Amino acid sequence: MQSVTLVLVALGGALGALSRYGLAVLGQAWGWSGLPWATLLANTLGCFIMGLVAVPVTAALLAGHADAAWAGGVRAFVMVGFLGAFTTYSSFALEVWRLFEAPHAGARVAGLSASALGYAGGTLVLALLACGLGLLLGGLLMQLRAA
Repeated sequence: MQSVTLVLVALGGALGALSRYGLAVLGQAWGWSGLPWATLLANTLGCFIMGLVAVPVTAALLAGHADAAWAGGVRAFVMVGFLGAFTTYSSFALEVWRLFEAPHAGARVAGLSASALGYAGGTLVLALLACGLGLLLGGLLMQLRAA
């Protein structure tokens, strides 16, 4: 792996981690409570950005033209570094588990916390929809650029 790629991944990861932390701090300051809204927002926004960036990056990498070097840098910085640190499956899993354990988790469905089930299912649905929307928008932007 080239040293430039390693630097791009590291810088993107640092920026993504700081952004994720900043979102959590903002959520606390704004009084977000109940569900882990900051993680939901980070994961949904990250999936949208991933879909949006994936289309032009993949097209450039597969085409192998002059933009391939630029696309490789964007992939390393944004897709691997920034989004790898900004989105967080481990925090999501811990937060769902804590919602299952919480005595104040509200209604129970088959003995399971409705809050935990709703958050887990909602996160999955929103993440998939956001990624699909990003892919769709990325494809449209590519078509406009080619026109």
